[in-house]
Amino acid sequence: MLQLPVVEASAFARLPEDELAQRRLLELEFGTASQELRHLAKAGDNEAAKRLMAQMEERFGGHAWLSAKMEQLRRLAEDDMEMMIKEVGFTAYRMSNRLVSKQEMNYMSDETESNMPSFLRKKESEGRGRRNQK
Repeated sequence: MLQLPVVEASAFARLPEDELAQRRLLELEFGTASQELRHLAKAGDNEAAKRLMAQMEERFGGHAWLSAKMEQLRRLAEDDMEMMIKEVGFTAYRMSNRLVSKQEMNYMSDETESNMPSFLRKKESEGRGRRNQK
């Protein structure tokens, strides 16, 4: 049976934050907010959906990947609300179930065409696959 020593609250508060864990927690929060956005959009409450998107942009704007996803969702919401609903569903699932590499790099750009395993790629739009599959 695994047993870990108890850490006092004051000692726990002094521990350094793990950047990867903090980014991943933000992604999980984004997934939860995405589900709420999907429900609002499906219910036809476009004004509430727009307000939530503005709140999400403010909350997640400092996270490069989530900011890129929000930009994509905003474009979809303007062009085709049904596609935005579909994308948000995929996004919420992906954020809630994504595996993370211990050597994960900070997001710089869409990784759809990357050589890394598909389950580790960060894409702006979840439905897209590679253009030149071998």
